[in-house]
Amino acid sequence: MPPLGAEAAIAPEHISANVQLRKSEDVELDKTTDVQLRNDINAHLHKVAEVRKHIVLPEPLAERLRVFCFERRAKEAPVVREALDAYLTRHGY
Repeated sequence: MPPLGAEAAIAPEHISANVQLRKSEDVELDKTTDVQLRNDINAHLHKVAEVRKHIVLPEPLAERLRVFCFERRAKEAPVVREALDAYLTRHGY
């Protein structure tokens, strides 16, 4: 699996597999598919522009994020993006 983050190289076989899935309306991405890999592939395919935001977190929440990412050897930004996406989706946005 490629490293997490925007600088991650996306293997061509992952891109072609995702394109194949998009061509069929009857096929959905497997729920066990790595979410970050899927986001990286989609960003690459759609050349999504990124917007920089500055967000201040309460210290206990920032520490939970730090520990979570440290234990998983993950970058904080993709974890925050995934959590925000899930939150907004849950609220219908």
